[in-house]
Amino acid sequence: MVYHSTVVHRAHTDGPCETNSMRQALTLFLFPVLRVGLLSLLCLPGLVRADISVATTIRPLQLIAEAILQDHGEVSVIVKANQSPHQFSISPSDRFALARADIVLWVGPEFENQLSSLLTQSEASLLTASELEGMTLYELSEESHLGHSIDSHLWLDSGNVLRLASELTTLAAQLDSSNATDYRNNLASFKASIDNTVMTISEWLPGSPPSTELSTSQNPMSFVVYHNAFQYFEKEFGLEHEFELVRDPENQPSIQEIIETRNLFASQRPECLFVEPDANMELVSTLLGDYEIETFVVDPLGYSLDNGANDYASFLQSVALPFKNCLSGVQQ
Repeated sequence: MVYHSTVVHRAHTDGPCETNSMRQALTLFLFPVLRVGLLSLLCLPGLVRADISVATTIRPLQLIAEAILQDHGEVSVIVKANQSPHQFSISPSDRFALARADIVLWVGPEFENQLSSLLTQSEASLLTASELEGMTLYELSEESHLGHSIDSHLWLDSGNVLRLASELTTLAAQLDSSNATDYRNNLASFKASIDNTVMTISEWLPGSPPSTELSTSQNPMSFVVYHNAFQYFEKEFGLEHEFELVRDPENQPSIQEIIETRNLFASQRPECLFVEPDANMELVSTLLGDYEIETFVVDPLGYSLDNGANDYASFLQSVALPFKNCLSGVQQ
């Protein structure tokens, strides 16, 4: 390679040829040194980028991705605690995480509707859970006013979780073939953990088999939910809520709906009520009227997990525990 150096000749300058040669020599010497120096900086531990970068929209998906990547990548979550995936303003740091991500993992446009246009324009490999082949998807109740027919809380079904983890493993192995064996081993460990957790929860909640159509009389417990967020979990473990307090948690019920809900409490006499951490408890009180009921908080997004409980199995158990407590008569 030939390096060219521009020399400005001035009047009364001694030895122009000698000066030109010296500058060429310095250029030939310094360029390789600077190049090696820059490469050395890139090799510093603090500046090395993780093998794979995965951006997830909600914490349950983050827990799945962390189980598969382990030490071979970094996982970020876009929707933080106390934020709603339905109504969300993305921050500059979130945009940066999405821009540098190799894989973006989300539920789908029905759930993270505020992020839909941004995510679909991403140059990363987009893994849309609701569109994966082999996923179990349930429809919302006919009374729902959410504007779409599919229940998006699909991560509360263990089969869907394993299907999603398998797809993520395949994609990670393609992008980082040097660690493909580790990703597959991590998937096997994750599957064993989920299978064991499902077995434990099945012992906690001795409902009818998931394939059996439930009637109210078959339910091992009589309970209601703030809104229909736990359908996937209920169906897997043989449960079925009597009714839901609100059809759309982001809209106030009408006077007629409040009266109908109070009448349902009076006629069906449920024992337990399950609400999410962000439920409107003032509205709950209005809907209950004079009816007294044991109320349990269930976090379907996993942001209220205790410190140290940072795996999906712990999250699934945290969802199941309030149902177990209701069944056994333990007060919140």
